[in-house]
Amino acid sequence: MILLSISAGRLVVEKKLLDGMNDKKREEFAKKQKVFNKDIDGIKTLAEDERSDMWRPGLILYGIGIALVWISFILFYGTAMKEDIHCTLAQLGDSSK
Repeated sequence: MILLSISAGRLVVEKKLLDGMNDKKREEFAKKQKVFNKDIDGIKTLAEDERSDMWRPGLILYGIGIALVWISFILFYGTAMKEDIHCTLAQLGDSSK
């Protein structure tokens, strides 16, 4: 979850950087051509060193983590583990008397 949160924030920053670079390019084009044209070729992606790839391991780890959470629910409620834990907690509560 932490990796996904950080990478989501980084993707927003990358989008703002890309929009800023495209706006700057449009302004320079408008000064040279004396016409403001929004349909010029924009910059499609950032440079390789400015892009973040942290979302990939975050997505993989999240996929593994969500599966483990569901398996723990199934094991807790599908087996006798629930009764064992409740019995153990009840015994701990009774032993203090």
